[in-house]
Amino acid sequence: DAVEFKNAINKVAYAISEDEARVILTGAHIVTDGMTATITALDGFRLAQTVISCEGEEIDIIVPTRILNAICDAITDGKLDIVSNGIKITAKGEGFTINATTLSGTYIDTERIIPKDFKTKALVKTIDIKNCADSATVASGVHNLVKLVVENDNIAVTSNSETADFHGDVGEMIEGESKIGRAVQQECRDR
Repeated sequence: DAVEFKNAINKVAYAISEDEARVILTGAHIVTDGMTATITALDGFRLAQTVISCEGEEIDIIVPTRILNAICDAITDGKLDIVSNGIKITAKGEGFTINATTLSGTYIDTERIIPKDFKTKALVKTIDIKNCADSATVASGVHNLVKLVVENDNIAVTSNSETADFHGDVGEMIEGESKIGRAVQQECRDR
């Protein structure tokens, strides 16, 4: 489904690197197994990954940002077919065909970065954690350092700067270890 693909790209696009020194990270890694497509973006600080359903051949490609943007801009509705020989990609949708070259190289093995088991699991409303993180990022100033502390069925989101301090609480259901603190560096971006 073309719209599902477009939404998946929009979910990971913020984590695609703009740094030309690490060219391999200036695109999204798309891996399909015939039933699902895993779309991953990584810029050295952030990692975003989403999985959508799909049909077709297995592919493992890195698509440059400008090509992803062109595909997403062309999508209106309907079906999207993507085929690749590993070097070239062809995307066909309703009223468009885009042929392009993929990025060559090996993408970072994100399976080793994302743990399979967790000591702590938290269930929170996306909008609540997003609003807290956004407010904390604004208050953090130029350093963009936001701290998350998980403790007693609560996630405390804090940041400090010379001009402002922020503290927000988000909590729904937390299982496992508590008193876990972690600093998260986040880049402020206009979206």
